[in-house]
Amino acid sequence: MLLWWIAIAAVHYWMAPPTGDRGWIALQPLVWIPAIRIFSLLSSRRAFLVGWLLGTMANVAIYSWLIETMLRFTDLDSVGAVAVLLIYSVVAGLVIGVFAWGVAPLRRVSGRAWPFAVAAWLVTSEQWVPQFFPYFQGVGWVSFPSIYLVTAHTGVAGMSFLVFLASGLGLAAYETAFGLSAPGVPVSRSTAAAGVVAFALAFSAAGYQEARIAAAERKAKPLRIALIQDNLEREERLRRFRNDVRGATNRLVAISESALADDPTLEVVMWSEGALSSMPKHGSGASVRNLTRRHDLEVWTGAMTQSRTAGGKWIFNNSVYRIADGVVSAPYHKNVLVPISEALPFADWFPSLPGLVGAIEGTGMLSPGEGVGIYTVQDFKVAYVICYEAILRAPMRDSVNAGASLLANFTYEAWFGDTRELDQHLAMARAQVAQLGVPMARVATTGISAFIDARGRVQSRGGRFNQEVLVGDVLPLRVPGLYARIGPWFAWLCTVFCAALLFRARAR
Repeated sequence: MLLWWIAIAAVHYWMAPPTGDRGWIALQPLVWIPAIRIFSLLSSRRAFLVGWLLGTMANVAIYSWLIETMLRFTDLDSVGAVAVLLIYSVVAGLVIGVFAWGVAPLRRVSGRAWPFAVAAWLVTSEQWVPQFFPYFQGVGWVSFPSIYLVTAHTGVAGMSFLVFLASGLGLAAYETAFGLSAPGVPVSRSTAAAGVVAFALAFSAAGYQEARIAAAERKAKPLRIALIQDNLEREERLRRFRNDVRGATNRLVAISESALADDPTLEVVMWSEGALSSMPKHGSGASVRNLTRRHDLEVWTGAMTQSRTAGGKWIFNNSVYRIADGVVSAPYHKNVLVPISEALPFADWFPSLPGLVGAIEGTGMLSPGEGVGIYTVQDFKVAYVICYEAILRAPMRDSVNAGASLLANFTYEAWFGDTRELDQHLAMARAQVAQLGVPMARVATTGISAFIDARGRVQSRGGRFNQEVLVGDVLPLRVPGLYARIGPWFAWLCTVFCAALLFRARAR
């Protein structure tokens, strides 16, 4: 039995990795058919344990890059790094455990419509079980805008629902064909017809969003941007910041000057998260301010900044600045900090905690910012989002609802190594972009830098762990759908539907 579940977890990983690659993603609904069948035949408690095991093993495969990250970014050894991966996977695996727990009772109480109930329960589990890296089953379909653009109206919950609806209908057909026993009653033809209608509506909604984007693109004025991927790994960057702050800035200026020599039509140059070690309005930033004066160019750059409160306390932020015509804008400070590496959870509750762990390499004591990073460029608004924020629903929706027509994402990926994390991070950002109908320019220190259109489709991308300049024309536009305007209404609808069914099952 254990080998069986390991095989399912491995197949699940290879068929539906959160990387946005087309690959074997079309087989994803088939992968879940045996799992849903087994969950249906177990008691809720046993199903939870088996589902938790499956979720844990799948997450070990998906997030195996955590080992490399721990070894590169902390002072943990291999045993400690593996332990971190296992702990994380056990917690992340709860999503599938909770899903498995509800499959059998929902099948019994929902009658012939049980494939819809199971799909809705998957959405409920994904939506409300906390996830540090919010990976949803539907994310892998981002490379298929003909169906994935339904998420502009439903959020990614709609795509996850369709995947599991297909799994449920497939399982129903399998059980009927072979006369297998199952909880509840068999699925009727009307249920299958309703499934066909659901998919037809999804394709129609996606097609409608595609038409809206195409119409907006015909009217949009392009903005020519250069993404500077400087390929400085962590140790080299720290060495330069300590020994030659001006030299580190001048190096980026020189790369940008070279890009301008190759393409004088550039309007914006983007430098990655933390590209500068201090605020660009200080003396070390003189060369970048002069660059923008000489060439009628804007520089958007990440910087690690510090300031002092009225009480004399030092505040450190992960920030992004806009520099135009030598003028440095007010910074946007990253709102959502990565636990441990940027901020210690519960540090405000336990004042002694920072002192206990401050000596551990890889822990951070940054402060979060407030509000969205909205700046007016020409006749549109651009929103800055830093690293992790690009895969989170709230910061991205807030930026779009504040009027953004372009999302500028600044990230630093060096500590993950040459692993699948780079692809996963890009895919999750693309999934958010497609949901919101606003394009993105994404610059990463060591890759993967990319231009992403409002469909979530990669227009062009850089390499991995190499220095390069990626130039592209971005079409700033806004095509938000129902999801951007009112939030995860579809997930709430699924939650209310499942809660009513479970209450009914308990009453019986």
